[in-house]
Amino acid sequence: MKQEEALNVLRALSYGARLTLLRALLEGEKCVRELVCLTQMRECTVSQHLARLKYAGVVLARREAQRIFYSLADKKIAALLRALERIYALE
Repeated sequence: MKQEEALNVLRALSYGARLTLLRALLEGEKCVRELVCLTQMRECTVSQHLARLKYAGVVLARREAQRIFYSLADKKIAALLRALERIYALE
């Protein structure tokens, strides 16, 4: 079970745009519009990647009126992202 969970996370991270979105969420919860501004991706692209990340259990979604806010699902994801940043000197 733990191995399957790890594989799901790694699959979700295997696309550059998703990694970019997750690194933006390291700073804290953000709505789609904020992520679009930070990443310079189209809104539909951001939404599709967030849906995939949510399905994989990597992010959580919270609705507030018309906006949906996304955050990292747990501290393990944040620790993994920080390790990747440190190991590969990501900017």
